[in-house]
Amino acid sequence: MNEDQITLMAIQATITDLPLQDRKMVTEAAAKIRHVVAEYPKGHGQMALALVGAYFAASPDEC
Repeated sequence: MNEDQITLMAIQATITDLPLQDRKMVTEAAAKIRHVVAEYPKGHGQMALALVGAYFAASPDEC
């Protein structure tokens, strides 16, 4: 198992521990994000998602 798979499992475990309504909200948000990413082919959507993730990591209070 690689580091990315371990991270995914940890996030999934955290989501599983949330109350049902919160899990539904996270699932809905993830579906919407996937849809937006899919609208931009050739990796553009994934690159944009990575950019937003990097902004959150670098300055979480400003996002």
